[in-house]
Amino acid sequence: MAGMVYQTKLDSSGTWKLQSFANFEHVKAEFQALNPFRNAEFARDWNLAGVQQRADENIITGSLSLQHKSDFSILYGIKQFNRSSLYSGLRHQGSIEWTKSFFPFREIFLFSNLKIKCPFRNLLFSDRI
Repeated sequence: MAGMVYQTKLDSSGTWKLQSFANFEHVKAEFQALNPFRNAEFARDWNLAGVQQRADENIITGSLSLQHKSDFSILYGIKQFNRSSLYSGLRHQGSIEWTKSFFPFREIFLFSNLKIKCPFRNLLFSDRI
């Protein structure tokens, strides 16, 4: 696993900040974990229930966020998960938050697009929340 975070101030007073994040994870098919190394929701989030065939796995993650003090923030993130040629998934996530006014709000969106190769047919799942 390799990753990096970069943060910079966009103005001299430091009220606006821009942060980027990138991460890469690779797991070989031969890897044997002694204990689960991913969180319990991983299989559910990527619709992997019942998938037991071993394969090389790659996860690429990236995000970009813009923040103004603690009043306003906006975030966009993308994650790609591949299991050899058997499975390909792409997940988009975003949020916007405003806390300064009388009417504070927070909005989150999530969109997933999964392609799973089965011996019988190709399936395409798309999930919007």
